[in-house]
Amino acid sequence: MIYFSASIQRVMAIAVAWLLLFSNAALSQKFNEVVDNYTQKYPLERVYLHYDKTIYTAGETIWFKAYLRDGYEAATLSKNLYVDFSDESGKVLAHSMFPIGESSSRGQFMIPKDFSGTVLQVKAYTKWMLNFDTAFLYKKTIRIIPKGNQNIFIRPQKTKISFTMFPEGGELVSGIESKVAFLATDQYGKPAVVSGTVKDSKGSKVAEINTQHNGMGYFALKPTAGERYQAQWSGNEGNEGQATLPTALANGITLSAIPKDGSIAYKIQRTPGVPETMKRVIIVGMMYNRLVYMANINLAEKTQVEGSIPFLQLPAGILQLTVLDENKKPLAERIVFVKTEDYRFNAEVGLSKLGTGKRQENEVSVHIPDKLLTNISLSVTDAGINYDNSENIYSGLLLTTQIKGRVYNPAYYFSENSKKVNGELDLVMLTHGWRKYNWEYISKGAGPEIKYRPDTAYMSFGGKIYATQEQIASGGDLVAILKMKGDVSTTGQNFIVVPIRKDGTFNDNSISFMDSVSVYYTFSNKNSPLRYAEVRFLEGKLVPPVKIPMDAADVLATKSIDSSGFWRDRYFATMNFSNWEEGDLKDVVVEAKTKTALEKLDERYASGFFKGDAYQFDLTNDISAMSAQNIFQYLQSRVPGLQISNAQASSPSLSWRGATPTLFLDEMQVDPEFVANLNVNDIAYVKVFRPPFFGAPGGGSGGGIAVYTKKGGDVTSGSSGPAIPSKVIEAYTVIKEFYHPDYAVLNPEHEKQDLRSTLYWNPMILLDEKTPTHKFKFYNNDVTGAFRIVMEGINADGKLIHIEKVIK
Repeated sequence: MIYFSASIQRVMAIAVAWLLLFSNAALSQKFNEVVDNYTQKYPLERVYLHYDKTIYTAGETIWFKAYLRDGYEAATLSKNLYVDFSDESGKVLAHSMFPIGESSSRGQFMIPKDFSGTVLQVKAYTKWMLNFDTAFLYKKTIRIIPKGNQNIFIRPQKTKISFTMFPEGGELVSGIESKVAFLATDQYGKPAVVSGTVKDSKGSKVAEINTQHNGMGYFALKPTAGERYQAQWSGNEGNEGQATLPTALANGITLSAIPKDGSIAYKIQRTPGVPETMKRVIIVGMMYNRLVYMANINLAEKTQVEGSIPFLQLPAGILQLTVLDENKKPLAERIVFVKTEDYRFNAEVGLSKLGTGKRQENEVSVHIPDKLLTNISLSVTDAGINYDNSENIYSGLLLTTQIKGRVYNPAYYFSENSKKVNGELDLVMLTHGWRKYNWEYISKGAGPEIKYRPDTAYMSFGGKIYATQEQIASGGDLVAILKMKGDVSTTGQNFIVVPIRKDGTFNDNSISFMDSVSVYYTFSNKNSPLRYAEVRFLEGKLVPPVKIPMDAADVLATKSIDSSGFWRDRYFATMNFSNWEEGDLKDVVVEAKTKTALEKLDERYASGFFKGDAYQFDLTNDISAMSAQNIFQYLQSRVPGLQISNAQASSPSLSWRGATPTLFLDEMQVDPEFVANLNVNDIAYVKVFRPPFFGAPGGGSGGGIAVYTKKGGDVTSGSSGPAIPSKVIEAYTVIKEFYHPDYAVLNPEHEKQDLRSTLYWNPMILLDEKTPTHKFKFYNNDVTGAFRIVMEGINADGKLIHIEKVIK
């Protein structure tokens, strides 16, 4: 977006000015170009999901809205989003693909009614994201209340504390004082309070350990060459332990940084004995995969240099500082959070009409004061159900998708912009540092291995034929009929002819579709050996993963939350389970008379209008069908009044009572040439309907001919010929609409008990200068007395919004 691009230009202008203060500016400029080329070639996308609520019941639908970002800007590279749902064992329950528009997507997943687990894992990503470290893919563990199992709480056992230390900059260096941060957590990933001391090999205390915030803290240490230091700590429930610090380098460079009001102060120090390659270094600052700061540092005559990076021109987020030697080898690294308030935009949401009584009407108004296009998702739920507010769109897009490791209650760090909270956020930076960029690799102009090309276009009809070039050349065009189950968007008909390229690929970009599609296909040269070749459709779509292992710590953390907080969720679950059981239908046994072979065939194949009276032909048991060149030659003289001329031609002439019969293949209207190209051995059943045939468009004044291709189990007498090739392909998962009952309208369905815990969900509210306000109404259920409104969104400037309100 313009906002971010302008910011980067301003910062780079400042960086260039700083470069003039140091030597080798030309070398730095060349390196700048190398880094810019890398970051533009390999953009890094991020995903965050907003759900209608945070705990679900078996049988319910999980509704979600996905927001995608490339840096601080709208993600425009990928057009397809994958969302996987898996259970605790890693079994993939759903592998869904949704189209991306306005840098967002939406979808849903229905939890099976018989689901017996207590957690689900959600994983969301684009194909492009799989080329990079998968630790940065979106993952979320969701609590589930299963049917018939109300004991969903796993009571924590005796606390087991894990204690880890992190020297600032990555390494301890002898003779240079550095911060050493630490992180203490229990087996459930929750913060632990510890205290203790750090002692040298002689047992002398050199530092104290005291938790400052959420299991984190730090101490200062000036290590001595060759000395070994050990931390001894103790926590609650009798926990105690010890950990050895990494040995300090005899010679090296350290990097320290302190976020201050409006700037980041950094200090680079070296020992006197470093090699010459470490006396002229470069400090590089990266944000959102963009180079935002770079300066040459001359340490030839001095052992330390201090600098300051003003961040008022930078977007909010993580700044990664790296010190590189002359050979571009990283020496020290530190991440710092740039905390500016410009990551939020203003918005208003409130009720203009409140009705907390049974099935009363409510009216909500959403308003944006500025003129930018704004993309919003909003949910209204029962205020009594559990709501996990430890994560939101701020923490999801600005913090947790940019660092490795679990951050406890990440939304807290965006609750206010105070010195206290910002200092605690810096502890997160000190304990979650990582090496994200391979600088030696980048400096050589190299990049990661690209196994997955980005989905730069939406899924369309296409695929590849696996055969020899000679076979491909002999096949002509691919002739196909698409029998749609879901939505269709096409400029052509369901009967299509697609040219086959020399490499066997084919594509028709004019056809895209949702849900599953049955594809019946053949080739314009019906005698081509391509008939037996393997054809794969939608080659670009990712196949479902075999298994998605779930982090054991995530499972424990989710299950260990005290179930007393879920009493309202269990109430809704219990009542809904009872309603399902009462609504279950009893099995009904019907005795039927013995059907004839043709009746069985008609029952197996025909539906709707095609169930009507007609001339019927069972080709599976008609030996004479084997000698017919095509179905039109077979039908000649078999139906009184039906005139067929040039039956052996690719486009025969048909007439009945002065009009042309309508042709159908598997009840899909087709052109004569497609039916003429079918092998008669592939046909199981034919029905010829007398004029008029009301199953045809316009009343079918010429009657109708319905041709049915073989299904599994059909065998032609005296023939082992294969059926017409067909496959069921799936592109996008169908996006369903959330059900909002309108109690102002009489409806027999309204007699049922209403126990919806989510009262309203709208994932796509688009506001702009022309429509800055959106109003909607929803009706209360039978039991809710207070509402929780959660709204999240993003605008064209890349700014975010999160609003949570409880209204009684």
